[in-house]
Amino acid sequence: MQAARYAAELARATGGSVVLARAVSEAVARSRAYPARPPEDPVLHEARDELRSAGVPIETRLIVARPGEAITNELKAEAYDLVTLGSRGKGESGSTSLFLGSTALEVIRKAQVPVLIVRATEKGDPAGGEKEPRISTLLVPTDGSLASMSAADLGASLAGVLGAQATLLHVHPPRPPRKAGVAEAEILQTTAEPFTRRGVGVQTQAVAGDPASAILREAREGAFDLIVMGTYGAGEAWQYRMRMGSVAETVLTGAPCPVILVKHEVTMELDGGVRRHE
Repeated sequence: MQAARYAAELARATGGSVVLARAVSEAVARSRAYPARPPEDPVLHEARDELRSAGVPIETRLIVARPGEAITNELKAEAYDLVTLGSRGKGESGSTSLFLGSTALEVIRKAQVPVLIVRATEKGDPAGGEKEPRISTLLVPTDGSLASMSAADLGASLAGVLGAQATLLHVHPPRPPRKAGVAEAEILQTTAEPFTRRGVGVQTQAVAGDPASAILREAREGAFDLIVMGTYGAGEAWQYRMRMGSVAETVLTGAPCPVILVKHEVTMELDGGVRRHE
């Protein structure tokens, strides 16, 4: 439900619409709980009622398929701008899947549009809380890769339509002071270009350390509302696919707020609407 609220907030800010989708297995669809043509799925009905106050067009869609398959197939079938989903972390075995959930991982790896994840904490609450989304601060990590440049482009679009303040964060390995500074400044300057082009204010920060740990620390200490970061994509250099993929998954499992993941081949302007899947 919190992921749905974020979808509605983004749709409201961009003049877009929301599609609420629920996937059920064939066994469930054939059970007594789902007659041949149910008048209304109860989960979709509740979610739609919850979002009415946002004042955005809402569609509902019940899909008979495995969740990961249903979402990725739906994304291929229509021109969506964004997919948002909550992750309960009850997926397959393995550290990342255990804490994030196999459905979320499948969507992240297959979707060609940005993915917003609201992770459940160890207590079962949504990361960032259950308050109405008010996105006023964005954290945008960058390492100079194509993926992080695409994330910066989306972050600049979001900051513009939401009136949010953005911070670009570059994390570099520890090294002697005389060798630090130049590369970081170039990366931050290049990544800041989408913000400058749109006339959106942005702060920049460079720190040394482990990328995932530094991003999580900054997100907690800065009390950011949303993290927008790149992840691997087809065509990205091998070293970036490995780095961005592992860093992004680590951030997802521990972020104190929702996270949007962007692949480098996805560059979009959020002026035409946001649609949402669960």
